[in-house]
Amino acid sequence: LVGRPAPSLPMRAADSRAPLPEPGVRWWGRRPECWLACGLIHGAGGSCGDFELAAPALARHVPNVFAFDLHGHGARSGPTDLGHERLVADGAAVVASAAALAGAESVVLVGHSLGACIAVRIAAEIEGSHEGLKVAAVVTAEMVESAAAAGIGRMREALGRRPRTFATRAQAAEWMLRAGMVRSPEAASAAAASMLRSKSALPAASVPQAAAATSAAAEKDEAAVAPASTSGAVAAGASSGGAPKRPVAPPGGAGSSPPGPGLARPASQTAAPRSAGPVEWRVDLLASAPLWEGWLAGHTARFLGLRAPRLLLLSATENTDADLLRAQMQGQFAVRTMPFAGHFVHLDAPGPFVQCVVEFLAR
Repeated sequence: LVGRPAPSLPMRAADSRAPLPEPGVRWWGRRPECWLACGLIHGAGGSCGDFELAAPALARHVPNVFAFDLHGHGARSGPTDLGHERLVADGAAVVASAAALAGAESVVLVGHSLGACIAVRIAAEIEGSHEGLKVAAVVTAEMVESAAAAGIGRMREALGRRPRTFATRAQAAEWMLRAGMVRSPEAASAAAASMLRSKSALPAASVPQAAAATSAAAEKDEAAVAPASTSGAVAAGASSGGAPKRPVAPPGGAGSSPPGPGLARPASQTAAPRSAGPVEWRVDLLASAPLWEGWLAGHTARFLGLRAPRLLLLSATENTDADLLRAQMQGQFAVRTMPFAGHFVHLDAPGPFVQCVVEFLAR
């Protein structure tokens, strides 16, 4: 890809993973002798597990694919500073360490939602340094600053309505489907594994009550939570947006649209992640609400200011704005749409997501 032949040495299994010397980093298809690495950056409330469905396929085409937990997320979650300065500084350090470990001269950065904001900021820092690591390309998915900013109010409401705990991960995955957060059982299974953790502090005696409360909340939120079809930095675990909504239902369910190419297998072939007990969200996104505007501020200008080739992936073209449309028409960056997917495009349609990224890089 990107103009150079791949090494002739055989790749490891596409789903093989090797950690960096810190928690929350995963590798697929490591080829330390290759010049290129590809970093995947998840959205708010997620973890590197967000890319479990897409990364193995991507690693069959791109060497040294790695994903990492943002500061305060995933294996590194807990009370901490989630301001954009800390997220960017920490992320830039991980990217630099991963590239050095792979022996890569250049890096492709792929970010989803908040991860897109972080990817663009990291790319701008690398380009500004004028030495060492280079940015080969930047791919941003589901991040349009104006649309995300317009949806902040609705996002607060949606996060305030979602259940705080679930009796099992399987129940959490079911809620994600019913609320329209994701569009397939496989996507829901991966999202539940990535975004929730075991709540061992919850007494066993309270599990039935938690299950009942969660079921009732899911019934209520099924109609109340807006479908996940918008660009937003804080959409993990909630659905909201500033653009016209498309009805979302589990594939094959009442009112659902036919699944697009590459969508996940039917429910009968997909098992929800098992959990020994109750689970809770890894990150309290509502508590981070005062930081949301800081996450978004200046994203469009930074994105358009990058020198590296750029791709914007969207689930809905109506989420773009005038500045981006004008720049696209001038050929400053590429745009691809995936109307058969929701906000979590890499979970809803991992095949087309990977195809878009690979075709862009091969160009």
